[in-house]
Amino acid sequence: MSQTVGPKPLFTPTRAGKTSDVKAAHGTNETEGVKGLSTTASADLPGHLPKITKVDVDNLQKASSKTPGITGAKIVAEVDIGIPASGITHLPSGETLLVNDNDGIARLREHKGPKSLGKPHKGADLEGIASDSKGKHVWVVDESDRRVHRYDVSHDKDGKLELKDADDARRLPKLKDVTNKGWEGLTFLSKEVLGGKHDALVCAHEGSPRRIGIYELPDLDTGVTLAIPDAAKKLLPDVADVAIDPKTGHILVVSDQSRTVVELAIKKQTRAASQGLLEQVELEVVSTIDLSKHLSKNDKPEGLAFDQLGRLWVALDFENDHKNAGKAVVLELSH
Repeated sequence: MSQTVGPKPLFTPTRAGKTSDVKAAHGTNETEGVKGLSTTASADLPGHLPKITKVDVDNLQKASSKTPGITGAKIVAEVDIGIPASGITHLPSGETLLVNDNDGIARLREHKGPKSLGKPHKGADLEGIASDSKGKHVWVVDESDRRVHRYDVSHDKDGKLELKDADDARRLPKLKDVTNKGWEGLTFLSKEVLGGKHDALVCAHEGSPRRIGIYELPDLDTGVTLAIPDAAKKLLPDVADVAIDPKTGHILVVSDQSRTVVELAIKKQTRAASQGLLEQVELEVVSTIDLSKHLSKNDKPEGLAFDQLGRLWVALDFENDHKNAGKAVVLELSH
């Protein structure tokens, strides 16, 4: 069952016969000219990344729904990203950005440590980061005050990445009174996938309550806040980050406590009402990926993002040992 809090409904009740507000994305391959994964040359990966280590593991996937989705997952690489990351995103240019509460926004660099690009203000507790499909904008969320800050992306004459604060921060709905375990993750959802008139951000509320919010850009004041389905509550004791599968349009959610990725589909349920047939939006579990057997006991999966080749990156924090933090695993998915 869906729950709407704060913003105006994005998915409005409609009478029978209207088309769905949510469409599955079947995706097109736009990765021509981008080299595949190499076990020796880090520059073959988008983002000019540091050391790459090949990792072969068994299939991780457990299907739990008849809805078409992910059927298999394999860890194909481990990447040294240099800092503990709460969020990660890949620009179409191939650059990879990270975010955490200490370093703010940081860019990965080949054979060097990540370079900090700053924060919107001192003391910002940045937990999530997202970029649009055209690489024009980057958004970060500050968990402490629920503000989403937008940055305009550009490159100087030498190709150096520049982020300019658009100074038009918007605030997400308040779902609880304490600042910790609030809005923690972000990902971009195009209007084509959404089936609406505007692009949106999909936002993860970590706990008490665990929620997935879908809010229209640019104002974030129109949207829907969805409860985690009962079938996923044990799998997702917390919600750390979200990503949109480019092949299906499904929402992938990661828990740092259970170290599990859950694939959720947006479903519309029709029910009778006095004014006609009304539609409600809810989430359905499609599949799960259990990472726990393939990570060390202190690895905390905190960030999710797809790269230009359609691979899922899981950025890891390292609990109680920041000296060893700064790693991501790259998953190749089959559908």
